[in-house]
Amino acid sequence: MKNNTVDTLIVKVNKEMAEWVKTALLKNGLLLKNAPIQSEGSLISIPVEHYINRDEVQGLLQSAAKSDGLADSIKTIEFERKNVTVKERASSNYLDHYDFPQEVREYMPSSWDTIGDLILVKINDEVLDYKKEIGTALLKAHKSINGVHRVIKVSGETRVRELEQLAGDKGTVTITKEFGVRMKIDPSEVYYSPRLATERWRIVRQVKDNEIILDMFAGIGPFSLLIAHHTRAESIDAVDINPQATSLLHENAFLNKINNIALYTGDAGMISKRPDWQERYDRIIMNLPHSSMEFFQNSLGCIKNGGMIHLYLICSEEKLGENIRQCRKTAEERNCEIYLNNKHLVRTYSPLELNYCCDILVNKL
Repeated sequence: MKNNTVDTLIVKVNKEMAEWVKTALLKNGLLLKNAPIQSEGSLISIPVEHYINRDEVQGLLQSAAKSDGLADSIKTIEFERKNVTVKERASSNYLDHYDFPQEVREYMPSSWDTIGDLILVKINDEVLDYKKEIGTALLKAHKSINGVHRVIKVSGETRVRELEQLAGDKGTVTITKEFGVRMKIDPSEVYYSPRLATERWRIVRQVKDNEIILDMFAGIGPFSLLIAHHTRAESIDAVDINPQATSLLHENAFLNKINNIALYTGDAGMISKRPDWQERYDRIIMNLPHSSMEFFQNSLGCIKNGGMIHLYLICSEEKLGENIRQCRKTAEERNCEIYLNNKHLVRTYSPLELNYCCDILVNKL
């Protein structure tokens, strides 16, 4: 392949924010994909498509940062123009790598999850006969990918995906990296969503020194690991009902040289009733959005006066109001007042439902 040189804009950002900036640029089609991302001392240099000017990029990043609660962090970003080497590359559109019939192209997958060197993709029934060809085409289009798996369904209280391998010689275990933290994951055994990386970083930015934190539904521990790695939290108690998840969290803590996470395998509703956990925590993370309301009363018992609960919900906007009113009622019954510090829209979950995080401050009377 030929190499060319172009004069383009470079975004220079500290290592903690580099992944967020890269994702924001990629989502908006502004990342210069065929040019290298380079490390220059304490900064990461990320090239932008050469037809974009500084004001456009700065405005886009400021808007995205405000939406994600990262407005202060974006102020440290620098810009410069520079000649960079770009490589000609094969098309990254997987549809260009197989001659799919025109009449089925509208049913082809347009998005998927990338976890480490794996692609997990859902395939419509209309094109299920082409599943192997779709897998092979995705593998050809994405050179960093070693395995493509079809998501058959997500089921059970641990929300684990049932997977079918379509292409590649890779199993289901992979290593992903999120804001400088490496995580070993097996998506056939545990639930993990790379789409929540920015939301996890939003929470990390709120943690203060010496906090004691409860991660009630920790999974493989992305919240716990990022908090332990990037803050001076005193300790984190991480709970999950899935033993495979807590086993991987144990490995990931070792992988990242983290020693202030305590692991508990079991039902968070039962474990959180421990006498020594009552009024223990400065911050509680409740990322079980389909069922978190069932455990809100438990979290009120565990939170300190003045503590913060991050309650994740998947529901309609109308139902969200009902849930908040129910939280207030539950708090009153436990002689507490709650204040909704922030109602943050995390993402669209379905045409009728949204994924929210309610940041709830608790005052014990």
